[in-house]
Amino acid sequence: MKKLIAGAMTTVAVGAMVPLLAAAPANADAQAKVCKPGATKITWVKTTKTPTLTHGKLRTATKPERVSVRVPKVTTIRAAVKGPGKPATVLASLAKQTKLKLADVNEPTPSLVGVSAKVKAGKTVFYAGTTKADGTYTFRTCNSKGTAYGAAKKGTAVSWNLKLSRNAVHCSVKTVDPLAAAAQQKFCR
Repeated sequence: MKKLIAGAMTTVAVGAMVPLLAAAPANADAQAKVCKPGATKITWVKTTKTPTLTHGKLRTATKPERVSVRVPKVTTIRAAVKGPGKPATVLASLAKQTKLKLADVNEPTPSLVGVSAKVKAGKTVFYAGTTKADGTYTFRTCNSKGTAYGAAKKGTAVSWNLKLSRNAVHCSVKTVDPLAAAAQQKFCR
C-alpha cells in the first residue's frame, strides 16, 4: 500500500517512511565546492615533440676504426616558461603531457658531448640530439570560496629531453633517422 503524506514524507513500501530531499539548501546562497581555494589547473592547448640536432662534428677516417670524439654544440635549447604559474610546476606538467624526462627551467643543452662509434673510411658525422618539447597552456586559479576557477591566462613552455641520442653516420649512407639525416644535411656537403 502506497501513501502520499503532505509532500514531506512518502512511503516506498508498506510501513517504510523516507523523507523527501529538500529542494533548496538551508542557505540559498551556498554553492557547491568545485576546487580547493588557491588550487591551480594547467591545461595544454597544444604540445609538440621535435627531434632536434644539438651537436655535430665531421671527421674523415682513412680506414675502418673505433673512434671517440668530443662533439661541440650546434644548437642550444634552454628550458623556459613564459606565462603564469611556477616554472617548475609548468615544466613538470609538460613532462607528464609529453611523457618525456625534461630539463629544469633555465637548463641549456650541454656544450660538449662524447660520442663513440665504429666508422668506415671516408667522411662521418658524429652527432647528438634530443627531443625538443614545447607547448601552449592555459592556467587557472581556484577562487577563495572554492566555487570556480578564474579566467584562463595563457603561457608557453619549452624544454628538452634529458636523454640525448648519440651516434655517428657516414656521409654516403641513406638514412631515415631524423637526427642522422639532419646531421648529414648540415655537415656532409
